Amino acid sequence: MIKGLLAERGLWLRRGSAGLILSAVTYLSLADSDGMRQHEVLHLLVRIYRATGIAMDKQVHAAMYFAVCGALWLAMRHQPKGWPTPLKAWLMATGWGVLMEFAQLAETALGLGQRGFDVADMAANACGAAAAALLCALWLALARYIRKGP
Repeated sequence: MIKGLLAERGLWLRRGSAGLILSAVTYLSLADSDGMRQHEVLHLLVRIYRATGIAMDKQVHAAMYFAVCGALWLAMRHQPKGWPTPLKAWLMATGWGVLMEFAQLAETALGLGQRGFDVADMAANACGAAAAALLCALWLALARYIRKGP
């Protein structure tokens, strides 16, 4: 009984963390971006851009949705039946990324912000979420392999 209560508490803690990450990404997606351009993280992003040629904006989108997908995956119960949880997490994170782009479009149309609708941002969101989902799937496969033994 105590083990079950602790498991439930852990699940709610993971769900709360996922809610915080989703809230932060939503805020960053819809807030005015002028004040965010001066942050120290830009130095790292510039190095990645120089090494890979991937635009900094797309790096940020991929990183944010990597975190969203991973958090959503951790917040789910992992049940052996039904769709795999990494796929569910990827679909939810990608769907949220698409929704945020349309919210930015509406925000701009209403004169509330200066963010724009960008299909490339949606692709970066989906790629970041896919990387997290792949990592989650590999983690589950490794856990299954360890439980069953060689």
